[in-house]
Amino acid sequence: MDVCLTHNGFHLGDKLHWRKFVLWEEATRLPFILVPPRGMATSARVDQPVSLVNLFPTLLDLCGFEPPADIDVRSLMPLARGGKMEDHCAIMTWLRGNHSVRSSRWRYTRYSDLSEELYDLSADPYEVEQSGRRRPL
Repeated sequence: MDVCLTHNGFHLGDKLHWRKFVLWEEATRLPFILVPPRGMATSARVDQPVSLVNLFPTLLDLCGFEPPADIDVRSLMPLARGGKMEDHCAIMTWLRGNHSVRSSRWRYTRYSDLSEELYDLSADPYEVEQSGRRRPL
């Protein structure tokens, strides 16, 4: 079994930001590749956002072990087998008192100064135009 993941993204002047230290998609998204053991019939590209907190139960699942009862995260293997998992908005990031929650469609960010941003990622994947004050999450 091979697991390949990288560090999160980096801004190179887009949106007038350099380096990191923001909670936009470009700075929080990372590639995650999981190659199952030989003989396991699964091959899927998953576009649903997932969180690395799900890596531990996924590896346990692949090895045939049950996760401990006291953890509140799930294996990603249903997605790898072509199934679905409910979108439970568990993709959270935090940076210097700022918090962001992401689902398949939405990203909501609340900053330490109490300002907020809401983006409809299906219509605006580059997070350019805020989506008003709707509360979809």
